[in-house]
Amino acid sequence: MVATRILFLVLLCGGAALGQLVDKDFAPTVTATCKAGHMTIKVVTSQNYVGTVHARDFRTSNCMAVGNGTTTTSLELNLLAAKGARDYCGVLVNNKADERSVPIAVRIHKTLELADDKFYVITCGKAGFKNARNETALVNLALIDRDRPVYEAVYGHTYTLRASISRPDGSYGINVKSCFAFNKQNKTELIDDQGYFTVSHLCARLIQNQLGVPCRAASSPASATMRTSVWPTQPSTPCSDSRIATKSISSAT
Repeated sequence: MVATRILFLVLLCGGAALGQLVDKDFAPTVTATCKAGHMTIKVVTSQNYVGTVHARDFRTSNCMAVGNGTTTTSLELNLLAAKGARDYCGVLVNNKADERSVPIAVRIHKTLELADDKFYVITCGKAGFKNARNETALVNLALIDRDRPVYEAVYGHTYTLRASISRPDGSYGINVKSCFAFNKQNKTELIDDQGYFTVSHLCARLIQNQLGVPCRAASSPASATMRTSVWPTQPSTPCSDSRIATKSISSAT
């Protein structure tokens, strides 16, 4: 009889604590940033949070973060992980729009699934800007092989790394301010703070609008191309303009 009463009290207290959180309208603020092939998700709650944030249908350690009792919880996902890999979290890829989306769940409880849990779909895509004609223009970075874009690079092959602006108007151009090769173990800067290549054999291979340019990263013209090969460790090489988000592709110098 005593044991039964104790069990009842424990369940009642647990239910009351959970109900208190739900009664105050569980409405987390979710933001995300995408950089270098990773998405960092930040969840901010009005109360101290001990629930779970995870990619939907994926509760592995690489795809989940548990609140530590504060009001901010962060989760980092690998957007480039192959299906079946340990860090694959169900990323949806739209090659046509060059977007990657991740459905996530923000759950009130660490293990239970409740009706008041929140669900989101977060998409990483290209950031556009308004040109002189008030049109939305995009900056594209693509790996080209025989005038066709490729999405998987092969070690030992040579490709063209091409940056271009859609809807060029003569007023906006490309100014490469950050270009580096990286993988999980290391990172190599390809240009310095002034936009000059730090790897000498790249200098003569950067071409703007089919015209030769000095040893400096692209600026002004609407497109630029560079010959590139793939490293054995297959790092990604993002080159970004200060106005737009970067896009990561498998390439190297």
